[in-house]
Amino acid sequence: MEMRYKKDNVKMQLKQTILTISLFLVCTHALAQRKPSDWSRTEYHIQNRFIHEGMGVQKFNTTIDFGLGLSTKLGLTRTLALDIGLTANYGNFKSNSEGMLYVSSFKRTRIHYYTHNSVTQMTLEIPVGIHINLYKNIKNSIDFTLDVLPQFGLYAVHKGTQWNENLTIRETLLSPNEPFFQSTILSDTYLRAGFSYSLFLSKLRIGSGIEYSIFGESVGFYTKLGLSH
Repeated sequence: MEMRYKKDNVKMQLKQTILTISLFLVCTHALAQRKPSDWSRTEYHIQNRFIHEGMGVQKFNTTIDFGLGLSTKLGLTRTLALDIGLTANYGNFKSNSEGMLYVSSFKRTRIHYYTHNSVTQMTLEIPVGIHINLYKNIKNSIDFTLDVLPQFGLYAVHKGTQWNENLTIRETLLSPNEPFFQSTILSDTYLRAGFSYSLFLSKLRIGSGIEYSIFGESVGFYTKLGLSH
C-alpha cells in the first residue's frame, strides 16, 4: 500500500511538471511570433513583500521576503501591455502554532505530527501581468497593474517540533513524497494589484500595491523597483 502511494505521488508530480513545461513552451512560441519592436527594454527589478500576515487557521507571518529578477513588456495596444518576468526569491516566515498538529501545513507542504516554528524558502517566480496605462507624457507614465505570480519551490528549511523534540526538515525539488511528508513543485500563487510610476524616459519604475497568497493564505503589501538599461 505504501509503495503504491509513493508511485501515485510520483506520477502526479510528473504530470504537473509536464503540464507546466508544455504551457511554458506554448506561450513562449506564441509570444515569439510578435515583432521585436513590440517588446520593451529588459528591466532588472528588486521586489519586497512586507506586513504579510496569515489569515488561515495556521498562520505564517512574513519576516523577510526579498527578490531579484528581470522582466519585459509586450505592447498589445496603445494603453495595454503584457508584462512577463522571472524572479529569484528568498523568504523567511514565522508561525504562531501551539501544540503538535496532526498536519502542519506551509503553503503546499504538509508534515504530519509536527508543529512549525519557522520556514526559510528559496523560490523561483514567473510573474505575468497586465499593465493599463493611465497617464503618459514624454518622460513619465502611470500604470495600473494586475499580476499573477506562480511560485516554484527550489529549497526550503522547516524548523519545528515533533513529539516535543526539535526537528529540522530540508525540502528540495527532489524530495520524495512520503506518508508523513508531502510537497509539490508549485509552492504558491500570488495575486497582485497596484500602481507603477515610470520616470526618466521609462528607465526607472517604482511600483507598489496589495497582494494575496492563495496557498499561504496571507495578505500584505509589496514594493518593486525596476531599472531598464
